[in-house]
Amino acid sequence: MFTQADWDAFAKVYASVQDHSQLPLARNIVGALDQVSPLAGRTVADVAAGSGRYTGVLAQTAGQVTAIDWSEAMLREAQRRVTAPNVAYRQANWRKLPARPIAQVVFLSQFPGLVPADLPRLTALASETVALNCQVLQNDTLLTQAALALGVSLPPVLQADASRIEIAQEWLAIRRIQAAQKEFDYSIEETVTTTDLIRDLGVPVSGTEARALAKTLSGYPDQEQPFQTTIRYHYTLLIWPSQTQPR
Repeated sequence: MFTQADWDAFAKVYASVQDHSQLPLARNIVGALDQVSPLAGRTVADVAAGSGRYTGVLAQTAGQVTAIDWSEAMLREAQRRVTAPNVAYRQANWRKLPARPIAQVVFLSQFPGLVPADLPRLTALASETVALNCQVLQNDTLLTQAALALGVSLPPVLQADASRIEIAQEWLAIRRIQAAQKEFDYSIEETVTTTDLIRDLGVPVSGTEARALAKTLSGYPDQEQPFQTTIRYHYTLLIWPSQTQPR
């Protein structure tokens, strides 16, 4: 589990990765939320906001957005990227906030370590609507082929964790809370080399094995020969009304 200090140290790298993402994810997720629960004129809390990937998009529609994160360094990155006048910033651990509404809409995306006990508190923070976005899949076609060819396991993709959305679905079902569910699929092409794939697998490979792998994947024994791989992503967004949460 990442600590507050870990997130502070990771903030610049995390923000850079978000900046270079090719996925229109924030626009699509916020657009879907707005269709289910219109944001115009409403207050929104972007919980665990990180470097503000969603904050800026939420601010384009909502009346007021508060970006909340326990990492001061993350909030600094967000403030550099999002300067809209209707955005405020608050350093806090949302898990420790009083269990009462802080905004009409509470939005949480990609929160690692989500557990069932988080969901009543998350719901209590919203006076109207809760939205939870989770990445459930990330698959690199050639990385998968490389792992099979070498007989090794794929490294886990920490941000792609289907269990988080399953936890929320089960919690909602037990309480008979009706949630809207939206699915988002993306596919992008990236140029890689066999050397890139071996590095991503994180396993020792001899020169002979590397050349053989390169020939298997690209038809050439050159480890530095560039070729295309397809990376697929899947996200699930759950949206539910807070007023059905038992008090």
